[in-house]
Parts: sequence; C-alpha cells; structure tokens
Amino acid sequence: MKKQSKLEEQLQNKIWSFGKVNNTPFTESLHLNEDGTIGGYRTEYEVGWELKDETLYFLDAQGEQTAAFSLEETDFLHLRGQSLKFKKVKFELKISQKTDLYDSLTSSVYKFAKVKQEFFSQEFSFNKDFTIGGYSDDNEMYWEIQGEEIWLFGKNYELTSIFQIIDGNPTYMGGESTKFPGVYFELILLKSTTKLSNFRTVKHLENETAFRIQNIIMPEGENKKGDKRELYYLEDTAIVSEGVTYVDGLTDFTTYLNMVSVNKWLTYTQAKQIYLKLEVKGEFDLHIVENSLRSHIEEIRKLGFRKAFDDIQASPIDDLFRRNAMNHQSTQTDVIQRIKSYSVQSEQKKTLLIPVEADSTDNMMVGFQIEGQAQVFDVAWYATVEKSAIRDVKIALNTTTFQKEEYVLNNLDNIRNNIFESTSEEAGLNQLGEGHLFVNVVDNGQSLAAAEVESQYVSLFANPNVGGAGGFTRGMIETLNHQKMGRFAATHILFMDDDIEVLPESFKRTFALLSIVKTEYQDHFISGAMLDSLDGVTQYEDTGFLSSNQDVVNFPTKDRYDLTELKDILRNNLTYPVENQYAAWWYAVVPLKFIDDKSMSLPIFYRGDDIEFSIRNKAQIMTMNGLAVWHLPFYTKKSKALDGYLGLRNILIDQSVNGFVPDVDYLEKYIELYKKELRMFNYGAADQVLDALEDYLKGPEYIAGLDGISTIRRVSAKNEVLSKEIPEEIKARTDTADEYWWLSPQDIRVFIDSDNGHGLPDWSFNMFDDDLKHVPIINQEMLENPGKQFMRKRIAVYDTYNKTYAMRERNQELYEQVEARREALLKDFEARGAEVAADYHVHAEKFHSKEFWVEYLDLEE
Repeated sequence: MKKQSKLEEQLQNKIWSFGKVNNTPFTESLHLNEDGTIGGYRTEYEVGWELKDETLYFLDAQGEQTAAFSLEETDFLHLRGQSLKFKKVKFELKISQKTDLYDSLTSSVYKFAKVKQEFFSQEFSFNKDFTIGGYSDDNEMYWEIQGEEIWLFGKNYELTSIFQIIDGNPTYMGGESTKFPGVYFELILLKSTTKLSNFRTVKHLENETAFRIQNIIMPEGENKKGDKRELYYLEDTAIVSEGVTYVDGLTDFTTYLNMVSVNKWLTYTQAKQIYLKLEVKGEFDLHIVENSLRSHIEEIRKLGFRKAFDDIQASPIDDLFRRNAMNHQSTQTDVIQRIKSYSVQSEQKKTLLIPVEADSTDNMMVGFQIEGQAQVFDVAWYATVEKSAIRDVKIALNTTTFQKEEYVLNNLDNIRNNIFESTSEEAGLNQLGEGHLFVNVVDNGQSLAAAEVESQYVSLFANPNVGGAGGFTRGMIETLNHQKMGRFAATHILFMDDDIEVLPESFKRTFALLSIVKTEYQDHFISGAMLDSLDGVTQYEDTGFLSSNQDVVNFPTKDRYDLTELKDILRNNLTYPVENQYAAWWYAVVPLKFIDDKSMSLPIFYRGDDIEFSIRNKAQIMTMNGLAVWHLPFYTKKSKALDGYLGLRNILIDQSVNGFVPDVDYLEKYIELYKKELRMFNYGAADQVLDALEDYLKGPEYIAGLDGISTIRRVSAKNEVLSKEIPEEIKARTDTADEYWWLSPQDIRVFIDSDNGHGLPDWSFNMFDDDLKHVPIINQEMLENPGKQFMRKRIAVYDTYNKTYAMRERNQELYEQVEARREALLKDFEARGAEVAADYHVHAEKFHSKEFWVEYLDLEE
C-alpha cells in the first residue's frame, strides 16, 4: 500500500455532511476510507474517491469521476464542489454536526456481547479510520454513523449489524444482526476519554477555605520497588528525589492509596467540592480518571448499590447469606472509567486546580495519570468547606504492646518524623502534628525504656500483663487523666495494635475526616482495614459482624480483596450494611463520648474486647480506602487455645454482661466446633472448648481473678504439636492438602451421627490407613473435609504456611473421656446457666468501671 500524503490523511480523519449547496444534506456521516471507498453514504454515484492535483474526486462503481472538490486554500471546514454528471449542480462538504459523537465514539472502549450472554470483548473500540479495534472478527471490521445509528460492516463491506444510539448518548447501545435474524448484541461503555483545552478554576467564597484531605504519597524504603508499590502508583516511571517526583513516561495514581473516594467524602463530610491541586512543571498530559462500578443487573443500576444492599440486608434470610449476596453482587459488575485529559506545557512551576465533577454515582473514586515529562513538587486532594465547619479534633492514639519493641519503636519513629516534626500553615490533614495528636504506649511486657519512647506528645505506661483488654483499658484511663490534668483534651481515641505497620498518612486522613465530618456522622466509629503484611496487598477485613448463622460466630463483612485490582478497590469502596457490626482494634477510632469512668472494657485478657465494645455501644462505622494497617495474617499464628477457649469463654461473657444478640446460641455454635474437632481426631482442641465452658460457669469473680497469661499457657498445653520432620510419603503429597472430597447424603448422615465412626467396630475403618502413602492430607486451616476424614484410622494435617505437619489418630478412649466431660458440663449449664448469666450481668457495672480497673491494675489514683 502506498504511503498516504498529509492531505489524504486530513481528508480521512473527518466526518462530513454532504449535499447540494443551500439544501438539506443527503447525509451527515460521510467519510473517506483508507482503501478508497466512501462510507456513511452510498449511491451509485458516490462509491469511491481519489485525490489528484489538489482536487478531491468522487467515483461511481465503474471508477468514473462524478464530482470534484477543489482543495486550494481551504481550511477543511467547508468544501465546495461541482457535479461532473449533472450540469449546474453544485455540492458541498462540511464538517459534520455529528463530530461530537464521532469524537465520543473514537475515544471510548466498550464491552461487546450478545444480549445477556458472555461477552466477546472488553476492548471493543471505534478507530478513527473507521475500522474496529480491540476485537477481531470477519463480521465486525468497519463502522460508520447513520443518523442515530451505528452500522457495522464485515470484511467485504457488507452490513452485518445496526446499533441504536439513544438521545445521542453512546453509553449503552443495543444492536441487531442484519446477517443472522434474531441475534441481538449490546455495546456497554467501559472507558471514555474527553480532551479539554482549558482548566476550570476553583473559587472559594470569603467564608470558605481549601481543606487538604489526602496527600498523594509515594512508597519509601523497601516498598519503592516491592510488592506494595502498586498500592501507590502503577507503571514504574516515577522517581522521588528530595521531595520532588520526576515522571518520564506514564505514571498512574489510580490506586488504593492515592485515589479519592468522592462519594464517601461528600457523604461523611461538609465538603462541597473535591479537587486535585498540583504544583508542577513540564510538558505532559494530565488525565483525571473517574472510576465507578456498573452492575450487570438492570434493577441494581436503577436502585444504586446502597439501596440494593439495604434491600438485601432487610430480607428475611440468613445474615451470612446476605453478606455473601452483597459481595457476589459487587463482583457482577464492570469498571467504568471516564477520563478527562488536559495538555500542560510550562517551563516554570505552576499550580493547577482541577475540580472533580460529582454525580449521582454512589461508588465513584477518582485518580489521575501523568503522561510525559514532569516535575511534581506537591500534589494532594482538597475539599472546599466552610470555615465554620472545621472542628478542633484531638486524637489520643492508644497502643498496647507485649514485647513487640521493634514494631512499636518503628511506628513511633514514623509518627515523629512525619507528623510531630512536620507542620503546615494551611488548613487540612497536615496540621495533625500541631498539637492534635498524643500517643499513649501501654507496655504490658515492661520491656520498653522511657528514654526511647517518651517525648512532649508520647507517654509510656508500664502495665501488668493483662492482655489487650487490660492494656487498652489502661489507655482509656490515661486519656481521661490527661484530660483531667489539662495535658491533652482528646476528642477521640484511636486504638491500635502493636504488631502492625501503619502509614502516617492514615493518621492524617483520619484527622481530616474527623475535622470536617457532618453532624450526623460525628458519633460514628472509624474502622481501619487489615492488610496482609506478607503479600502486602490483600485485605482481610475492614469491618466485621457477629453472625446468627449456626456455623459462624464473627466474620469479616467483605471478602478478601486484592487491592492492586481496580475492581476490588471499587468494591471495597461500597458500603455493606450488616447488623451487629464491629471495628477491630488493630485500627479503630472512637469518639470520646463513648469513654468515661463507667465504660471501660471487660477483664477478659484478649479476644473479643473490641467486639464487645462496638456491640455494647451500637457502633455505626465509617470506612475509607487508604485507612489501613499491615498485620500478619491469622493463618501464621493460629492457636486453638485462642479460637476454641477464648473464643467461646469471652463471647459467653460478653453476651451475659451486655445482653447483646440475645437470640443467638453461641454455646450451640461452639459445641458444633467441638464436634468438628472430634471428627478430625483433634481431641485436645475439643477439650479446650470444654475448658472455656467450665471456666465461664465458675462465674465473674473467678474470671476477674484469673492470671490471663497463666490461663492461656494452661489451655495451650493441649495444643497440637506440629513438626517440620515430615515423612517422605506425606511430603510428596502436600500439594493435595487443599483438595476437598464430598460425601453422599447418606454417608454425611453417618459421619455426623457417629462423629465420624467413633464407637463403631475397628473393622469398619479404612484398612489402607496403615500405609503412609494412603493417609489423607488435610490443610490445618480446614475445620472439616468429610470425604477425606470418613471412616479413617488416621489423617495427616498440614500447615501450608509453616510447612509443618501432625498425624492425628482415632482414639476411642479419648473420645469417650471428652464426651463424658461434655455431657456433664452441658448438664451443669442447663441447671445453672441462667443463674450464672445473671451474675455476670450484675457485674457489668463493676467490670466496666474505672474504679474496678484501677484496683485490678494496681494503680495509684
């Protein structure tokens, strides 16, 4: 194919209206195809075209010239021509009034599918040369505009389908095949780009101010090139040096940590306008990327996710099913991107203010991209707020530690360097260091040195080892003492674990959110998410809830999300309404109105103190992408003593003391856990559940008098011991640990009724289990795998994280011992359970009191 001239390219890159001079045009969608044919309008006289001697000729089917248009001294907006077939007939070609539609189509990417069927492509695009891009098929190769329709053509230019454009809006288009009767298609907009020539300015009235709500942050240290880098920015083209970010290429800040949740900032706060502010120089394109989820279900699109989820939550079905239904519906979505692109050229540093266009979308998040060469001196998201709306927020950060010096000291260093020693004169989140934050470190291990910890805004308190419940309660007491002594008058307490990694930016955004929060949200808790510190990008939980489901006690509200995936980030931005919600104390912010001399935690050492506090106070909770900590996932430190003993003991105490979730039988749930452990031949773990019930029945005074760590050691002595010395016959098959085997309904009945064959004759069991090559291997994380367990003499459990194993063997004698103990304890519970629960309830006021805790912690008042 010969190389085209510049003139030919200019002619082809346009849509024309064509008609007689001063008459209604024949068409407004004529275009000149690269192969010399005419598209968008066809008669026997206008089939092809050619360019000769600065003249554009139209050709008929025989290649004979039928019209001529002079191109001399033209601006390509309006061409005048003469018919060569009909004397005195004059034609004109004008830039079509459909140009906006052409621009919209050619800057968009679509999902292409048969109606209500699997899609063919999520990269379908209308190329500027009127070919189809991102998808290849002989039936969809070319396109043209015909009024309010788009015509698609096959490889031989035969018409193959027609799509309807509704009111000039090409967001969703339905189409019908002209080649295969009864076949219907749909084009769904996934991505559109609009090029803008001018920046809209952001103006503040006299009573308003620019409030900085989110800094754009870059990774430091090992995260610069590590797994977490994609939480900050995509495309590895940015370098940070002495506070300046240098971009050479494309850097994408449409990420978990650097996008702004427009709907949440506008919902939770007094923000009137959200905008991006950059101090920058260079030659580059700035792309503002608006991201939202579009449900596949028309009814949800009409309702919006919030209303649809509220309807699911109000339905009379199991709460775990409701939770799963909401998570499932958030997967049945497409990510929609609307990009507004600006060209920037500046040799001097300049300030750009780009407003975000808020719409009715209930899940919109906005990011940005810089493409080209740029030096970025400062960049952040701002909100326009009334000056009178800004609150004086003071946060007391309470962290409790037991011999986790490295974590605590590292977090304190980050706070000193990025908050206390970094101040700002402008309104916004960077003002946190100006007397708005105080840190209480409660040292249950008494291993930290005051010289390493204390400063003007950091206090260290040596504490007995009373677990997280006692440590966080000590933090509450000291926060109230600071207020009484006039040292620091907190408005909020932030509870934070010791063995975590946290970004100082999370504290700053928390401060910004609370500083401009609306009155109707001022009493809400804030729950920070828990991210996996090993892979760096998986979210395990941002809020949890107590379930009424028989098999589940507490559960994360959301599924595990990969926060490098845009769709998961947007799913995480949705609000999932659940009952009995709680904020875990790895990062939870509580208004001080909920904390006084009569509202302390319970003396339960560890596990469930944060749940009890949230449920007791009927917590309503705010969440926000970017408010998070990195924490070792639970599978790395699994303990049956914590799950079986503390789980049951503490939830029974919580329920008895406060009377919350009264219609749920937690004992029944844990007896089912006990049964599952028996069926897995883990008799020690089953016995730990009974330890919990026995200690609970001893009453509140007994529980309050327990030495927490000694109790955990006593119960933990029954923990299964796993070994790194794995027999070769087992090691060779560890990849089968996650395989799940099903049982027939009849066998499941036998499996449950007999506790997996306990009490049956020895000859009933699998004869091949004596050979290690045939012993089934089960992931230690699984509570049950009935098909693998059924009628076995022994099973191997494998810890996939620690690469250790244990062999469990059927033992009828141990089974009968723990069963006899269970029957005795349940009989005792039936006789005295109501009386014991009432006794705990009577002790509620005492246990929650500062007076009790001062004595319990042996403090001087």
